[in-house]
Amino acid sequence: MQNVTIRLAGLLAASSRDPVNESVGDEAVRLLVNWLGCALVGSQDAALAPVVGAFGFTAGPPQATLLGRGDRTDVLCAALIGAMGSDLPRYADTDPTTGIGVGAVIGGALLPLAEHHGACGADLIHACVLGMEVACRMAVALGMPSSARGMHASAVCGVLGAAAGAAKLLDLDEDRTLHALGIAATQAGGGSEVGSGATDALALGFAARHGVFAALLAAQGFNACAGAIDGEHGLLRVLGSSPQPEALVLAWGRDWHFARLAHHRYPCDIASHPVIEACAQLKREHRLVDRQIAHVVVYVHPSQVTGAASRDPHTARDAKRSLHHAAAAALLDGEVTLRHFERAGLASPRLKAMRERIEVEPDATLSASAARIRVESKDHLVLERKVRCALGHPLRPMSDRQLSDKFRDLATETLASDQTERLLALAWNVRALSDIGALIRASVPEEVSDLTDEAGSPRLRR
Repeated sequence: MQNVTIRLAGLLAASSRDPVNESVGDEAVRLLVNWLGCALVGSQDAALAPVVGAFGFTAGPPQATLLGRGDRTDVLCAALIGAMGSDLPRYADTDPTTGIGVGAVIGGALLPLAEHHGACGADLIHACVLGMEVACRMAVALGMPSSARGMHASAVCGVLGAAAGAAKLLDLDEDRTLHALGIAATQAGGGSEVGSGATDALALGFAARHGVFAALLAAQGFNACAGAIDGEHGLLRVLGSSPQPEALVLAWGRDWHFARLAHHRYPCDIASHPVIEACAQLKREHRLVDRQIAHVVVYVHPSQVTGAASRDPHTARDAKRSLHHAAAAALLDGEVTLRHFERAGLASPRLKAMRERIEVEPDATLSASAARIRVESKDHLVLERKVRCALGHPLRPMSDRQLSDKFRDLATETLASDQTERLLALAWNVRALSDIGALIRASVPEEVSDLTDEAGSPRLRR
């Protein structure tokens, strides 16, 4: 049987833009709109400052614009910073089946490369589809989530997806696409114990950088072993407890895994989303106030309990993993927003006191996407609510209007409202852009942006 990686490289190289855009391009655009808002708010995160500063010593020529910032740097630095920044809010997407996040790595990797090469929007969306699909299929081939122990699954799978998308943007033939995938497989890494704070996001930044670099190396004739992914000592055999290589190519073009990604309605790990909705519903319907609540039990699938993190998180990253924190915020305020993960939110005495009243318990009768909440009041009233899956899950997808509203909420943290609307319109109509650079330049706050004519770019009205 022909090597699976060779077959995958052939499928990628032979993929035609228009049929792919027609079949699943709309869903890819939705993912781009969702990712772009997250990337904008993440571009202002203070955790990026030391990374941008460090690259000041090593960056190459100004080839690409940093989204939301306006600085120009080389493509590889831009890929790392863009992917890292878009992951910091924990607000983009997750594959509910395998648990990996896709948007940060693929969006961060491909946008600067597309800008540098003057790619049109339709070409970018085509490359994004292929990159996201390879990343999702790689997770299945590795046997995620059961084999994810000890590895940063999103980084491992993302580097292959970034390489696949970059290879398509560079129009590599089958042989060079094969080498791009092989090089990327040797660069896949990132342990799951990466610490709190921004280190986790940095792993995704390096995945984006390594994926683009793999494609650039292949374009220059650098070769890789054809068995780097599914050979006897390839990535799948080394990391996968029960690898399924055929998942990389099975029903290619008919079954699109990336189209089943969950969009994050709330800025935290997806396991918290049904918990938030159940708590918020109880608060609204019964007009709960914190002094009434004596005890709360959060029931989730056993697989979600280990990821519940601390009852007393000290960093935003830990709080975004904490079911206690998510439930407390929803019970107190009826919603969960980015401010609940800022320093003031973490230190709030009200939030801390509510977290102390919350217990997290496993319930094997619940699906991994569900949650059940039991609230006991001080006058012994017992209230319960079950949510089978939260808004944004593939079974309850966010509408285009809801994605636009989320984008506006995030983008207006950085941009004026009129510039936000212009960028949103460009994002929804990205496939009509003759130069993707127009989209990136429109993301820069106008006081630091010079929206002048550039070769191949439409003029943006101020």
